[in-house]
Amino acid sequence: MMPLWRGTRSLVKELIYPRLCMGCGMRGTWLCDGCAASLPRLDRGICFRCGAPVTPGACQFCRQLAPTIDRARAVYPYHGWAGAAVRSFKYQSEWDRGTDLGSRMIDPARSFGGLDAIVPVPLHRSRLDWRGYNQAAILAEGIGASLGVPVMPLLERVRETGAQVHLDREARLANLDRAFALSPEWSLKPGSRILLVDDVRTTSATLNDAARALQRTGPAAVYALTFALDIPKTTLDAWLAES
Repeated sequence: MMPLWRGTRSLVKELIYPRLCMGCGMRGTWLCDGCAASLPRLDRGICFRCGAPVTPGACQFCRQLAPTIDRARAVYPYHGWAGAAVRSFKYQSEWDRGTDLGSRMIDPARSFGGLDAIVPVPLHRSRLDWRGYNQAAILAEGIGASLGVPVMPLLERVRETGAQVHLDREARLANLDRAFALSPEWSLKPGSRILLVDDVRTTSATLNDAARALQRTGPAAVYALTFALDIPKTTLDAWLAES
């Protein structure tokens, strides 16, 4: 039986900071069943290596991934309620929504098989102080708790890179060059299987640079998992038409 004080706290929290469906605004849930069904999960008809929708021609998303990432997956396209949920979670201090987003990443995380560590992509200290939380760490903690895999902040962001949202691919690559380093406070035995976790994969520049830094641990494999993948609308529509 739930202690009275916990029930009271939950009620007060729901009254002041209510859960609202990101798709339709329904109160009492982060996402209603109807809105959840309005966006396809990226769990079928996808590229084995990069997890992007398979469409005619060479896979543009595979070309974006560095060789240091063995396999990548995302749960949803960065469209509709999924894109709105990430932005709300990331930029509007709705950190509680991260629990719901992280829960939707558990099955894709299982698809990588046995893991030795989950590593959230870090924020620079100045950005962390300004935001108050690292969204990738919240996602990683939920996944780690469900799978029984330790979350290890093996990386630190050693250079402030500024916002990436309005930069093209070349600018993102330059912006992130050597932005990550191994944390001196953590270590991992060689031959480990590591899962990098972040909120959105756009050009893969962030994940690529983080994976390069992790190579110094001598891993057996580095995988990458994000909640969303930024897919051009035309590519998404073509994939849905063929599915």
